[in-house]
Amino acid sequence: MTAGVENCKYQLIYFTPEMLLLNKRWRKLLISAAYQTKIKGLALDEAHTIKKWGSTFRESLAKIGELRSLLPGKTPIMALTATADYTLRTELQYIIGMKSPLSVVLPPCKPNITYKIHEYISLQSNFMHIVEVGAPSLSKYKLVEMFTSCTDEAIKKQIIISFTKGDTLCIVCATIAFGMGVDCPNVWVVMHVGPSDDIESYIQETGRGGRDGLPCEAILLNKKSSLRYANNAMREYANNSSECRRHLLFRRLEGYDKEKHNVPKKYCCD
Repeated sequence: MTAGVENCKYQLIYFTPEMLLLNKRWRKLLISAAYQTKIKGLALDEAHTIKKWGSTFRESLAKIGELRSLLPGKTPIMALTATADYTLRTELQYIIGMKSPLSVVLPPCKPNITYKIHEYISLQSNFMHIVEVGAPSLSKYKLVEMFTSCTDEAIKKQIIISFTKGDTLCIVCATIAFGMGVDCPNVWVVMHVGPSDDIESYIQETGRGGRDGLPCEAILLNKKSSLRYANNAMREYANNSSECRRHLLFRRLEGYDKEKHNVPKKYCCD
C-alpha cells in the first residue's frame, strides 16, 4: 500500500497532520514533482478539532496552515465540520490560511433527536435497569462493552465491528474516545454521565445517535460535580428547567431558526 501511495496509484489518500508535517518521508512525497502536478485538493474533516485539540494535546493541528506552503499555489482547500459558529469559523480560516472562502452553513439540528436531562444519582440507580457493569473482554457475543483510550486495539476493532453491524452488542460504555469517525446507523439512545466541556462537543457526541432517521433520545445525567469542567453555555444548558433545550443547544449556531426548525414538543425535549 505504501508503494501505491508513493507511485500516485490512489485517487483519495487519508493522512494525519502529524504524517504530513512531522514525517520527512511523507513531507518529501508531498512536494515531489509527481504530487505537485497531481494534487487536486485538500479536505480537512472534523475541522473544529483544529482549534480545540490544536491548543491542547495535538500541536500539529494548530500548524495545519503550513500545508499551504507544501501544496501547489492554487490548490483548493475544504474544511468540514458540523459544529462551528461564526467565531470559530473565523479562527479556522486564519489558522488554515483561507482567504474569503465560500461558506455553506447548515445547522446540525436533527429533528429526530429528543433532548432530556435527568438528575444523576449513582451508577446503580441510573443504570442498573439497563446493564450490570462488568469488565470488558474480547467476546463478540457480549451485549455490553467498554471503550476508552486505554482499551486494547484488538478489542476496539471488535467493538466497532459488532456495534456497527448491530448484531449482539447493544450498549457501549465509553469515553469520548468512541465516536469520532464511527458511523453507526442503529443508535437510538445516547446517555451522558455529566455534561460535555462545551455545547459544540455535546452536539457532536449526541449526533452519533439517530443517523438512520429513527427517533433517538439524548439524555444528560446532570452530575453536579462535573459542572466545574464545563463552560458557561454548557452549564446553562445543564441547569436549565424552563427554556426549550433544543433552542439552548442550537441558538448560537448559524443557520438555526427557532421557528423554522421547530419540532413537535414530544419529539423536541422534556
